[in-house]
Amino acid sequence: MPNFLRLIVLLGVLIAAVASPAAAQPASPRVLESLRTHFPEDHSALAARLAGQSPEAARLMLAEALEKFQQERLQAILAAPGARLIAIEARHGALLRALQARDMRLCAVVGDRGFFSREARAGPAPEGLDDYAIALIEAAAAGRGRAAPRPAAKEDFQAWLVELERRDPSVPVRFMLQDRELRRSSSDEHLCVGAALMHEAAAALPPEQAARVAATLIRSVIGAGMAAP
Repeated sequence: MPNFLRLIVLLGVLIAAVASPAAAQPASPRVLESLRTHFPEDHSALAARLAGQSPEAARLMLAEALEKFQQERLQAILAAPGARLIAIEARHGALLRALQARDMRLCAVVGDRGFFSREARAGPAPEGLDDYAIALIEAAAAGRGRAAPRPAAKEDFQAWLVELERRDPSVPVRFMLQDRELRRSSSDEHLCVGAALMHEAAAALPPEQAARVAATLIRSVIGAGMAAP
C-alpha cells in the first residue's frame, strides 16, 4: 500500500477511536471514585444505572444523581468542618466566574439553582465542576454524626454585606436581596456577578464567620434546587 494511503487509513482509525462512545469520559471517574470511597451504596446503585448508557445520557444522569445526593445529604454537608464549607464557597464563586466568561445567561440562572440543576445540565459543565462535586461528597462524609453548626448571626451577615460591597459596589447585591422586584428586573450580568460575589465574599470572611455564612449559602442553593418544579 502506498505510504499516503497508509496515512489516510491510520488517520481514519484514529478519528474513529476518538469519536467513539468508548473513548468519551462524560461520567467523571474521579467523582465516581469519590462516591465509591465515601458512599459505596450510592455508588453501586449509580454505576448500575450508568452501565451501557451513551456518553451524553451518562453525563446527565450523573449530574442528576449529584443534585439528589446533595439534597439528601444536606444536613451532613452543613455539619462538615468549617474549612470544608469555606472551600465549597470559594469553588462555587470560581465556577460562576468561569461560567460568566462563557454564558452570562446560564450563569444568571445557575446562580440561583446550582450546578447540578436541570438548568445547569442543559449546558456544558464549567471547568472545575468535578472538584466542586468531590468537595460536596467529602463534606457530606466528614459531616456524618457531627452536630449541626451554630447559625449565622446578624453580625456575620453584616460583615458579609460589607465585604460584598467592598468587592464590587457597582452591583447592588444588598438591594437585590431585599427587593424581589428589583431582582426580577436585574440584568443577567448583575444576577451572575452578584451570585459570584456572594460566594466569594463569604469565603473571604474570618474563618468562623465564613463557615457560618457559607452554611447559610449552601443551604440556600441546595434548597432552591429542592423547591424547583
